[in-house]
Amino acid sequence: MNSRVNRRKFIIDSSLKVGGALTLATGLSACATLDDYLFEDRYELKDQSLIIGGGLSGLSSAYFLKKKQNEYLVTESSPSFGGRIKSYQHYDLGGSIFSKKGTHLNKMIKELKLETTEVDPLNSSFTYGAEQLISTLAERLGSLMPYRQVRLRWKLQSIKPHRNGYECVFLQPRGIKTLLAEKVILAIPPTQWPSIGGLMELPEMQPVVEWMNSIALENVVRVNFPLPKDFRLARNKAIQKYQEDKVSIRQVYRSSKQGSWFEFDFAMNRNEPTLKIQKLNDILRRRTSLATQKIKSKH
Repeated sequence: MNSRVNRRKFIIDSSLKVGGALTLATGLSACATLDDYLFEDRYELKDQSLIIGGGLSGLSSAYFLKKKQNEYLVTESSPSFGGRIKSYQHYDLGGSIFSKKGTHLNKMIKELKLETTEVDPLNSSFTYGAEQLISTLAERLGSLMPYRQVRLRWKLQSIKPHRNGYECVFLQPRGIKTLLAEKVILAIPPTQWPSIGGLMELPEMQPVVEWMNSIALENVVRVNFPLPKDFRLARNKAIQKYQEDKVSIRQVYRSSKQGSWFEFDFAMNRNEPTLKIQKLNDILRRRTSLATQKIKSKH
């Protein structure tokens, strides 16, 4: 390998170890590492689409733009890509199952040559964890100059109209950074939109303001946790409700001929509209461990 290829691999590996998209347009058509200090960003992105969010929506948007040979810049507020998709030793902590009918996703999986496993006649999962999709996309998007196309630890603070596009203000490791873009793709969860200054006041956002208000009280994540075949539940414990770490949790025991499982509903309040996957996973492990220990101690 020549030095340029070696450097590319090093940057991609380092960025991966560190840890529905809405398009805004006016009718016109990375990472935070040492590279951030060596290469200055352009103030105005004349030929690039600015993608806010490095989860599956953001990375797949960049993937399709690259296929059409269009320029892009992906910004992600956290130290790693993936958003709600996280895996540990092939075990998914976040989203993992996808529908076989998803045309765009299944086409992309085939193009990236990722291995999948059938869950049932309608759904499949990633054989080696869903994060393989994220890491493969990140590698494909990096090309020979990943520091010109991706930025980690860049959090959008505010956005407002500016001439033929938008003025976007970011908080990043070196301080405040302002970028001008003609095209912006908003690829972060709707629950994060109200925290971005000026976003909900944009004319393009007005049709979704009423919809946003309607889902403010429906911010619930549901997780099904399969149980061992020999698991038996104590009486009057089929439904439990409790509060933990500012999260309201409803735990329901369900069973069928195929097996039994716990159904968890995590409801986030307005003061904490999002829940980190690792935090959700910790609550799951603690609660399911306590439940199984209590049952075993009675036998």
